[in-house]
Amino acid sequence: MWQLGTPEKGVGVVAMTNGGSYRVSLHVSHPTRSADQVISSIGLETRYARSVGEPRVTPSGNPLGDAYARTDVSFRVSDGVVHNHDILVADYVDRTLDRVPLEAISEMVRSGGSCFLLLGIYAEASLLCDFSPMLLSRLAPNGIGLKLDFYGGPENSEDSAGEL
Repeated sequence: MWQLGTPEKGVGVVAMTNGGSYRVSLHVSHPTRSADQVISSIGLETRYARSVGEPRVTPSGNPLGDAYARTDVSFRVSDGVVHNHDILVADYVDRTLDRVPLEAISEMVRSGGSCFLLLGIYAEASLLCDFSPMLLSRLAPNGIGLKLDFYGGPENSEDSAGEL
């Protein structure tokens, strides 16, 4: 085992050295704002976007009937797969909070939206993700949730990560 992080930031994460990798995305949902409004507020690369009131469609564009009840936008945070031996998951989340527009996210949440970071984790062996109280206290005041999706194996194509 090894430790990485700085006590002053409160990260101090312990993880197994053998492993794992992950992808990170930011998801924003809002009941009234369009996807274009959300995208311009956040300013990250968009993975997918759908606006409230638009007709529902499959990923290939086939109609599903009805309309989207909320706007949903997924932003790419990591550039592909990140290896835990390069940067630990919790440290990556901490650094992500330094580069996303927290005030814009907070305003989106205050106006009825929701937001979360999705961590898609690939691990064939033990992988400890230790999110310190300090890190969690950076997420909560901005209304940012944290979701973990464990894929249970080596990373494959980007499609294996579902809607990450």
